[in-house]
Amino acid sequence: MKKSLSVLLISILLLSACTENEPVSDASKAETTTSAAATVTTPGTEPQAPSEPEIPDLYDTKPISDAYLSGNTAGLDEIQLAILAKAKEIINEVITEGMSPYDMELAIHDRLVWDITYDEEDLNAISEPSEHNRDPYGALIEGSCICAGYATSFQMFMDMLGIQCRTIHAKAHDGAEHAWNMVCFDGNWYHVDVTWDDPVPDKKNRPVRHTYFNVTDELMLEEHEWETGDTPSADSFEYSYTVRSCRELEGLDELPDYIEELYQNKRRDGTFRVKGLEIEDKAKDTVFPKGFKRDSSDLTEKLEDTLSGLSKKRLEYLKITICEVGGEKYLYIYGINA
Repeated sequence: MKKSLSVLLISILLLSACTENEPVSDASKAETTTSAAATVTTPGTEPQAPSEPEIPDLYDTKPISDAYLSGNTAGLDEIQLAILAKAKEIINEVITEGMSPYDMELAIHDRLVWDITYDEEDLNAISEPSEHNRDPYGALIEGSCICAGYATSFQMFMDMLGIQCRTIHAKAHDGAEHAWNMVCFDGNWYHVDVTWDDPVPDKKNRPVRHTYFNVTDELMLEEHEWETGDTPSADSFEYSYTVRSCRELEGLDELPDYIEELYQNKRRDGTFRVKGLEIEDKAKDTVFPKGFKRDSSDLTEKLEDTLSGLSKKRLEYLKITICEVGGEKYLYIYGINA
């Protein structure tokens, strides 16, 4: 689900005015459901508030994942068969022998983000959204969907790969419908929001983000709403992207090589820490490039100097922010371009 339509429109206007290459911030990602119903007033009666639009159930992918695991497709209809064929194709392309469950999850997450464009027509009260924008047919075959399509597709793949997963159908912070997933590794649960890791507006080669990949209840509750008593607790950091992708550098001079390594491995983001480097900046501060803080910190100056030798193209989207996980500060680098 992408964040409110008004915020989205403002973001698009600002992007157009500034630069096409500026990645959309996390604060502009959500879906909005709107109702065209008007308030009804009858003489002599109190005004009646418009009824809440009925939210459809999520698409059931279990018959498809069961068919994948059993090899028996007899009970599938034409749409389900098409979804199954596409899912098999994707698994054959991104899943390799010897992959850990975490690596398989990451590969599927990234492939969905690369392949799917968020169906912005769903935000438009005038336009007609796609018929399949809530299911894996829209996500995988038509290449366009809303949060329900992202979440049900992710659920289907996790079931096919034997990774314990569940789908949360609840709300974003503004009360609009939203859906995301939870996965379990070594007895600990984590949230995964593929929709909000997919940049909007979508653009070829726009970097994949992992802001909502295997995160805790605490982080999700900042912008998501659900009945926490209905879901398992998620308070572990062990399989968070921040921790799992972290590289410990001996010095800042190793950073350009780390960026190049990430790029060669088809990664567009990662985290790192530098031995002996004190981080005074606050969590969520952007410390590279200059211009995102009123006063550049010592760390910003060091990063500017360290990365000055990278090509202009490589630096086009590049940003480094501070993230804090389990009381530890990490440097999160994203937007690594060609």
